[in-house]
Amino acid sequence: MKKVRIITHSGNFHPDELFAVATLLLHLDLSNDKYEIIRSRDPEIINTGDYVVDIGGVLDPESNKFDHHQKGGGGARPNGVPYASFGLVWKKYGAELCSSQEAADRVDEKLIQAIDAEDNGVQIVESINKNVKPYQFETAISSFIPTWKEKDKSIDMAFLKVLVLVEEVLAREITRAKHFLEGKSHVLEAYKEAPDKRMIVIKDAYAWKDILNTFPEPLYVVANDGRRPEWAVAGIREEGVSFKTRKLFPESWGGKRDAELEKVTGVKGAIFCHNGRHLVIAKDFEAATKLAQIAIGD
Repeated sequence: MKKVRIITHSGNFHPDELFAVATLLLHLDLSNDKYEIIRSRDPEIINTGDYVVDIGGVLDPESNKFDHHQKGGGGARPNGVPYASFGLVWKKYGAELCSSQEAADRVDEKLIQAIDAEDNGVQIVESINKNVKPYQFETAISSFIPTWKEKDKSIDMAFLKVLVLVEEVLAREITRAKHFLEGKSHVLEAYKEAPDKRMIVIKDAYAWKDILNTFPEPLYVVANDGRRPEWAVAGIREEGVSFKTRKLFPESWGGKRDAELEKVTGVKGAIFCHNGRHLVIAKDFEAATKLAQIAIGD
């Protein structure tokens, strides 16, 4: 049986083409197609590819050519984030892999846009300390590239080694996006049924953070993830990626635990309050709801 050829460029590798190739592998796995991955810059070899990623100077999704280095690039999303090869491949196959466009869009927003932006030289985060930079996928993946003292090591073998990791990360993000959307209805129902919209009770490990902060009223979530007996009371953060919490727990609670926290709160079963005052742990549901009610009225 002839193997499907996936071709990308040789030399140093980046998250962009690694994740693009990983997307194609997941796509081909659905049909059990056999494939081979070739890394080359030879035009004659590139022309033999069934899929050509991040090389070749052609963007033609119909013929599975996904480059963004040619004049005009690969276009951009409505929010202005330009496409690199990962986003271009995902644009064609993401909904298929996620079983819905909504889940595919969530993966694009959470993972792909940052990688595409970085590959296109677009800054999307601003450092508050010029001597401290975020340790991103680009940094982690480039650590696998052989250094000047490792000339005996194969860069192509390093690519394939990292590809295994990247494919697993992508598969997990797909699973998490699907499960997020499946759990979303339960979170919305909890909000709808809450007698006091400032305190929402969540009785499983649903991903509620990106849902409840879209409503104006919630201040705290009283939650149990179904994996341990303790209950958590978490402050709702502002929209987006902000770490700002709508209402912190009382200052006197910060950093306290066990008997000391029980004394300052007056709630038996209070276990721990984070020093940042955005999270409290309680022994049971009753203690957790009391702590939330006190904080709401504080």
